[in-house]
Amino acid sequence: MKGFWSITVRILFLVLSLSAGNVCAGNYDPLAVAAAFHPVQPDLTVHDPARNRDIPIRVYLPANTTPEPVVLFSHGLGGTRAGSVFLGEHWAARGYVAVFLQHPGSDDSVWKGKPVSERMRAMKQAASLDNFLLRVQDVPAVLDQLEIWNADKTNLLAGRLDLNKVGMSGHSFGAVTTEAVSGEASPMGGQTFTDPRIRAAIAFSASSPKSGSAAKAFGSVKIPWLLMTGTKDVTPIGDQDVASRRAVFPALPV
Repeated sequence: MKGFWSITVRILFLVLSLSAGNVCAGNYDPLAVAAAFHPVQPDLTVHDPARNRDIPIRVYLPANTTPEPVVLFSHGLGGTRAGSVFLGEHWAARGYVAVFLQHPGSDDSVWKGKPVSERMRAMKQAASLDNFLLRVQDVPAVLDQLEIWNADKTNLLAGRLDLNKVGMSGHSFGAVTTEAVSGEASPMGGQTFTDPRIRAAIAFSASSPKSGSAAKAFGSVKIPWLLMTGTKDVTPIGDQDVASRRAVFPALPV
């Protein structure tokens, strides 16, 4: 399964690279990687002063120090920035700066330290509109801070980020977050959460909207999306099943 994920992710970010006009598809080798590469993995914190909110992030840095495309990753409900390590390492080994976000309120603080019998109820409560809104605001806050750090010559990330090439990704609740900031039409009174800095997206376990049609939600997406699901991709939280996950793809523009 991890190998399949890796191949699929490489396809998406080839699209991201090609959209910037700097890569020839004929010269791209998705398996090429330096031997025994171990990416630098600094843990940092983004402070959003507008919301007085701290957003932990983990950054996987490639070996080269020239400006490279940036891949954001949003974890699922109950996860952390430390999850899906194989994705961060894979992207960094192939020249991308991978930035893994942690969303307070829908991270491991939801279940950690609670009796096993109470964890499912706590998780269901955390899968809320309030936490969705916090998540979709975390993404631009992190991008804003990356712009500041990239321009700060004293910062570890100075000059390392090509913020004209930004990809967004996420799993489950992170896929919902990804969809929202990457072009999904919001049913909330015309409000949009789309960040125009995002050039391509991948949603692991995508979700159809709970209200309204998938066609209306996804019909105006303007950037490349790649979706992944499976025949047993159901969830005990929420009402997503295989059919609702598969409904996202045909609703996207041709």
